[in-house]
Amino acid sequence: MAQAIVKVVDGRAVVRFSGPETIATMLAEAQTAAILAQAASADADEARDEAVAATANKADIDGENITDTGAFRSAIQAARAIYLPGGTNVSSVLQAAFDAASDGDVLQLVPIAGADVFLNSAVTLSKRITIITQASFGVVGAIAGIAMTAVGAVWQGGRFFGNRTSGQVGIRNSGSLNAVRDVAFELLDKGIHQPASSGYMNVYDRCRARNNVTAHLHLEDGVGPRVLGCFGDTDGAWYSGSYVSPTDGAIWLQTEGAIFIGNDFIHSGGLKIEASSARSIEWLLSVSNYWDSTNSGPGIHIINNQASRYIRGLFFAQEWSATGHKGIKVEGTGDIDGIYLSAPTFHNNVFEAVDLQAGKNIFISDPAFLGNNGTVPSGWGITKTVSASSVVVNTAGRVRINNGQIDGQGMRWNTTPEYQVYAGPNARDLVVNGTDIGSQVVVSKVYIDASASGVRFINCPGLVGYNRGKATVANGTTSVTVTHGLSFTPQDKDIFVTPHTGWGSTTKWWIDDVTSTTFKIVVDANPGLGFEFSWQAWGGDL
Repeated sequence: MAQAIVKVVDGRAVVRFSGPETIATMLAEAQTAAILAQAASADADEARDEAVAATANKADIDGENITDTGAFRSAIQAARAIYLPGGTNVSSVLQAAFDAASDGDVLQLVPIAGADVFLNSAVTLSKRITIITQASFGVVGAIAGIAMTAVGAVWQGGRFFGNRTSGQVGIRNSGSLNAVRDVAFELLDKGIHQPASSGYMNVYDRCRARNNVTAHLHLEDGVGPRVLGCFGDTDGAWYSGSYVSPTDGAIWLQTEGAIFIGNDFIHSGGLKIEASSARSIEWLLSVSNYWDSTNSGPGIHIINNQASRYIRGLFFAQEWSATGHKGIKVEGTGDIDGIYLSAPTFHNNVFEAVDLQAGKNIFISDPAFLGNNGTVPSGWGITKTVSASSVVVNTAGRVRINNGQIDGQGMRWNTTPEYQVYAGPNARDLVVNGTDIGSQVVVSKVYIDASASGVRFINCPGLVGYNRGKATVANGTTSVTVTHGLSFTPQDKDIFVTPHTGWGSTTKWWIDDVTSTTFKIVVDANPGLGFEFSWQAWGGDL
């Protein structure tokens, strides 16, 4: 059976192995300058002597009953490094080191010769200690490499990687006031998982992630998580020519009180906010983040299908969602109340900048929704069969869009959306005020479904929401076609006509054939004279 030997050399804990198969490996490794430089304490003979003779300080690497914690305590107290043998499973060694530490200790974990080490079982970090490392930890199987249950622990540096196995997690943090800083997570199911029954106020700072399956960070529970300055991409040795974002977003948020500031997930997933059966979501502050979801879903995706749960009070400021699927989508049958977007920039998305299928009290101020309805980039695997509009509102709840710009003129590409604003059949309370509505469209700037109501456009540059004029049904005819000049198709009920001359033989009149450019005034009989009407048409400025 392979055995680990812990020796204190110059105040450092050096982990080596005994057993016929490992002695030969150590002798070969000891010949390299890298090990001599890293160990800096023994030549090849000393390494062999330690492996063979120092049986008083040994432990079963396959078990969890390391008997000698003195070596670890000595190294910790001396503030020296704990050296880990590359290419080996070190779960039991790390567990012994963590168990030997006391609250407030600082542990440095250094892989010999910089080689990867592996975790074949979860290592529990239950004490308020600080881990500093540059090691790469390979997670073996469907486990969490590190299980943080402490209050106030810090893990700084290093890398966790896997083989994209379901259930494979770098760090599972169920404690409180813990910090994970400057850590990379690659090829895992989830990089970081904050599971059910987690604590509060955990911080994830300057972490990096790529090519994870479900999410880079899954914040399932635990009040008040902070995600600050993290970065994600899909580059590296596993990039094979197509962008593959995590299926549930770079960040999958299912808890309350979160703060996200200055994160950048390029081609690496958006923000998914989803109520679960266990918890409602209330209060989020998200500032200056870049959400690039590629093919996995909207940059910001808000979902509630839980009848007994709610999502309330989401505050976004200066958010970017670009070159992805959609800018933001809100959907679900549950209660979604209170979404505030200040100065969002959603540009060059394949589909809509905004798609509101649910929710109420949604306030958008000073937006830049530019160049959406873009072309599908090569390698994304998206099939696009219909043209998209810039903004779609199909919720009965109150929606307000104030100032800003909506146009096909983007920062990277110019596009032609179907409509700039599309008010669907369920829209009941939409007001667009002072927003510059661009002219690069397929059909018209605005569409208002016949079943929609309470839709208004007020003082919008580039948008004609009201017009009036005169038209005459000539003698010998029964109709006149009027060009209304509006930027969208008005509804019949929003066109008003008033006769100005004698009716002649006419007894009644009506509106017919309303299009995006014209409508008809029809009379029931040839008036026998020129029958003049004044008309007004609007679907806005009320």
